[in-house]
Parts: sequence; C-alpha cells; structure tokens
Amino acid sequence: MARTNADAFEYVYGEIDNTSLIALMSLINPNSSTIFYDLGSGVGKAVLMCAMVFDLKKACGIELFPLLHDAAQQQLTALSTDQAYHHTAKKIEFICASFLDIDFSDATLIFISATGLFGDTWVALNQRLEQLPNAPIIITTTKKLLSSKFTIHRITRVQMSWGIVDAYIQQNTTDQPL
Repeated sequence: MARTNADAFEYVYGEIDNTSLIALMSLINPNSSTIFYDLGSGVGKAVLMCAMVFDLKKACGIELFPLLHDAAQQQLTALSTDQAYHHTAKKIEFICASFLDIDFSDATLIFISATGLFGDTWVALNQRLEQLPNAPIIITTTKKLLSSKFTIHRITRVQMSWGIVDAYIQQNTTDQPL
C-alpha cells in the first residue's frame, strides 16, 4: 500500500467526482494565465482533468506518497503519448513531497481535499496559504480555511468518492479581490 508505515487519519484517500470537479472549476473560469496546484494530489486525477479541460498555464500536483505519485506519473506519461494532449502534458508536473516543503507561491488557483487534514498539518498549511503573495483562489472540500483573512466567495456541494461534501471557494482579500 502507498501508506505503509505512515498510518494516520490525515492519510485518508478519496477523490472528487469528475463531473463535480469540472463544474466546481468552471465556477472559477480557469484560463491560460491560471497556475493550478492540487495539494495532496493522489493519483493526479484533478490535475490531469483540469489540464485536459481548461487551457491552463501550469497544472501541478503535490503528493506525499510515492506509490500514488508514481501512478500520477504513469498517467502523465500515457497522456503525453496521445497526440491530442501532447502540448497539454508539457504543462503538467507532479512532485513527490509534502506540500509543507514545496514552494507553490506562483499559484493562482489551489485545490485542497481537506477532509483528512487536521491538527498541526492543517494549521501549518493554513499559515503557508496566508503568506502566498498572489492571493490565489483556494478551493477546499469539507471545511473552510482557518484564517479570517480569507473571504468565502461561494459554498457549493460536490460529490466525492465517499459522499457529498461542501466545497469552499475562498481568497485572501486583504491583498486583492476575486
């Protein structure tokens, strides 16, 4: 298993439904200047789907677990061999590391499936998000960000692999409005 010797509730894995993901992202209207990050990207589904549907500048997934990361890399390799998506594949990157250790300060749109994030990890991630220079749009599922610096612009419901949850579209509006 991908999570051998790393058993904690924070490592629960689940995915957003394809239709829900695209509908959710359509509320933001990603475009050719959008730099998208999925923090805790698993097998890369959200990154790949968004890059294939929207003309993004960059799509990047950060995943802690090597086996999940490897599965995402395999999907990216397969995508790059498809002539219709060859150019799109060049804009996609997967990083195997903790999102707490990686610089994603160029992000303009961030997706976080936050269901299993809590405690020190959730607090540390929220602190990092507060410090981002570009005031990216941040979408979280299940719960909103902790800081009052973030304004919730919309709450909607999305289908996940385990059920329906709230999705929060937020932004640090102390610097720049949505």
